[in-house]
Amino acid sequence: MTRGLHDKLFKLVFSAPAEAARLLQLALPPSLLTLIDLSRLEPRPVDLIDEALGERLSDLRFAAPLLGAESWITLLIEHQSQADPTLPLRLLRYTRGVWEQLRAQGARGLPLVVPVVVCHAPRPWSSARTLRALYDAPAEALDALAPYLPSADPVLYDLTPRSDAQIGGEAATRLTLLLLRHARDDDLWDTLCANRPLFEALITERGLGVASAVLRYVLEMGRRGPSDEARMVIRETMGEAAEDDLLRYGDQLRQEGAAHARRLLFISLRAGPYASLPDWAWDRLNEAALDELERWLTQAPDAETLLSLLAPAPRSG
Repeated sequence: MTRGLHDKLFKLVFSAPAEAARLLQLALPPSLLTLIDLSRLEPRPVDLIDEALGERLSDLRFAAPLLGAESWITLLIEHQSQADPTLPLRLLRYTRGVWEQLRAQGARGLPLVVPVVVCHAPRPWSSARTLRALYDAPAEALDALAPYLPSADPVLYDLTPRSDAQIGGEAATRLTLLLLRHARDDDLWDTLCANRPLFEALITERGLGVASAVLRYVLEMGRRGPSDEARMVIRETMGEAAEDDLLRYGDQLRQEGAAHARRLLFISLRAGPYASLPDWAWDRLNEAALDELERWLTQAPDAETLLSLLAPAPRSG
């Protein structure tokens, strides 16, 4: 669920060439930045499908010319919210997919491909980063065989070990990276409010549509609704209508969450020995709020009886 939310925001923001160029300015080492003309970065369709695996081969794909040359380089930008121990092998497949497609289109020689991975896993990246790390051979053998073994090692831009001050960029780029880095915080609204100038610049540069998508991401990732400070920021930067829309969306999410929890309970109950629950118990299930449904789902495995779980709390006094 959350992986999809991260991906949606990442692709929305960085599918724009100007924003992708800003991201690459942060991620690529200086030795590559001196070779690539990012001012001429061009998007390429992400429609490479490995017929054997039936998978899409990258999140975002761009091409840029090499400075002072007629050659172009393909940059595959991949987002990771969790460490993936098979990443180097998957990147090799991605690279091969680009080679096959561009050669079928008449490319001369083997096209240049550089994978770029932006990661905000719970902990700094510790899985394999290179194909060498996956080979089953001693280090001395790998040293001797290195010239003869394939490699598609990525540029890894790991947000997790960086402080906020170490995350560069401006406007949408920096705000998006900060939100991804703090996505697991208890209150993501704090990050938005602390970076209000970036949010205002994002509105100016990318418009209210992207700004609304950012707010929805914060709402969906967060464990609570917007604080008073956050609502003030939304009102003052986007207007009262935007605040009302966000609150309505929050209500919709809560209703959908309650409906999902209710469906889980209904499925488990109707499939088990409780299909003949009394009417009052089914009424309780139908009318329960999300927090109560979630509490029942948590307590059900240890409840003495289901009816005791669903019974209303006794009135005091």
